[in-house]
Amino acid sequence: MVPKEGILKPGKYIVHIDPTWDKSADYNVDYKNVLIDIYSTESVTIEEIPYTEGVHCLGSSLKHVAKTIVPDSNKEFIVENNPDYGRGVY
Repeated sequence: MVPKEGILKPGKYIVHIDPTWDKSADYNVDYKNVLIDIYSTESVTIEEIPYTEGVHCLGSSLKHVAKTIVPDSNKEFIVENNPDYGRGVY
């Protein structure tokens, strides 16, 4: 999630790569090849993590973005007082 300016400040980042395959991706094994280009001054290691860990990491990232990048004027709190909010979520 890159800020609007499209410039990443120096630092360490977690890169999420999660392709969503259309059923047509099964037509040829090459359709599921994923090319990843990362340009850095440091060595980068790509590791697969378990699904549940990835979902947790993505959720934390989205929460961080919502708190730090999205201006307060764009935030809406339409369900904060709904006692059923967050129940039965996938």
